[in-house]
Amino acid sequence: RGRLVGEAVWCPTALVPPGVTWEAADDESARFTLVVDGEPISVSLRIGPDGALREVALDRWGAPDGQDPRVPPYGFRVDAEGTVDGVTIPTHVVGGWGYGTAAFDPSAAASFVVTSVEWAGSPRTEPAAPARLAHAPTSGSS
Repeated sequence: RGRLVGEAVWCPTALVPPGVTWEAADDESARFTLVVDGEPISVSLRIGPDGALREVALDRWGAPDGQDPRVPPYGFRVDAEGTVDGVTIPTHVVGGWGYGTAAFDPSAAASFVVTSVEWAGSPRTEPAAPARLAHAPTSGSS
């Protein structure tokens, strides 16, 4: 469920009320909560001064170290965005388990690049003009 909600940033039209609640955390952060199978799941977003998505963080069910399953921190830094059919999405992200904490290991981080998008019922499209984002790391992240 957490992965589903965290990855909703690739389909931002799914994050419009009703069904989702939003709250401002501070001047550069917001949090949305989506209920999946009766469980509310919150995701924190850090937004740059230019309005670009910079970070996504949540507590996500899993056992990243092979230990007992639990709900450890998970998230990613957004290094680039692109616009497809008028919808802006992350096109390059880096992150993983423990993101935003001292436990995060940048050398073990996953890195994903979106090279094409296919909306249901639409042809496959490459993101237009991917923008590289200047990134200032937050504490505990790279």
